[in-house]
Amino acid sequence: MDNKVKRETMKEYEKQFLGQIILKYNLRNAFEFGTSVGNTTEYLSNMCAKIYTIDIKPDSGIECKNKNITRLIGDSATYDFSGLYGKFDMVIIDGSHKPKYVKRDSRNALKMLRGNGFIFWHDFDLVHPGLVRVVRRFCRSHGFGLKSELGTKLVFIRRKGK
Repeated sequence: MDNKVKRETMKEYEKQFLGQIILKYNLRNAFEFGTSVGNTTEYLSNMCAKIYTIDIKPDSGIECKNKNITRLIGDSATYDFSGLYGKFDMVIIDGSHKPKYVKRDSRNALKMLRGNGFIFWHDFDLVHPGLVRVVRRFCRSHGFGLKSELGTKLVFIRRKGK
């Protein structure tokens, strides 16, 4: 019996949507919570000057072929992100879907943004009601209007100013 958990990845059309946002707004630096197998990381690394990614599993499968990828290993619930505050144009949250992780990752993501940065959450759907609840509450409490891209599991906000 295979005890490995199937690690789902972002669909190609979802990555292409992120790519359109990167190009439209000239986003240069990205951070990804949840490397998984590294498909999204590799895709984004072809468009961004620098991408950081964190995953709890050291054997997540990513090879980091591109030199502009910095791979962090650790648990985002306890990792100290303070050295990365204010450094990123976009942050993608696609790690653990447990509410306590989504809440903490969202708070850290907001601190990690610079300027008019974007936060994207993946897997915003009926299968993950805890994630949906936490993201909605987070956006309400910070005065953000949550936006979505039709046909994807992506929702996002854009911070104005700073």
